[in-house]
Amino acid sequence: MMTSANEYWRSLRVLNQLQIDWLISHGVPPLALGSAAHAPLKRFDDGVAVALEDAAGIYDVAHWHVKTRSISMYTDTGFALGESNIDNPGTYSFDGALKIHDEPLGWLKSGRAGIVIVDWSRCFDRLCSVPKVIVSSGLVETYKQAMQPETPEVFVAEERRAA
Repeated sequence: MMTSANEYWRSLRVLNQLQIDWLISHGVPPLALGSAAHAPLKRFDDGVAVALEDAAGIYDVAHWHVKTRSISMYTDTGFALGESNIDNPGTYSFDGALKIHDEPLGWLKSGRAGIVIVDWSRCFDRLCSVPKVIVSSGLVETYKQAMQPETPEVFVAEERRAA
């Protein structure tokens, strides 16, 4: 029998110093590692675990396999990293938009603003009422295919390159 996501989350270890240093050296702000607003990142084997939570608590745990750049879910009930940002009115205030990142590192670097979609089959159901999205350039076609008919206003995020 599978333990609940909350119990599983409690069984995971905190990040070690090497992982913390790596994340910070890659531009992740310290508060994105864990704060009053976000459950702390944890570790499993060779990756980073992120709690997906709502008002009732932790309902799933995302596993970011750093080396392979893949993401898996513990219970497969989660749709995206940062899923709570979808229904947060603050995401869209002052002409804001929901940013859809192409990978967890970019999401963490943004301070966990926006989302990283894990289950594209649920994309339309979860995002059809979103007023405006900003999609990473590498995800535009995937997003358009998942959002038929395309509902929110879409902007493409241009990647910044070092000079």
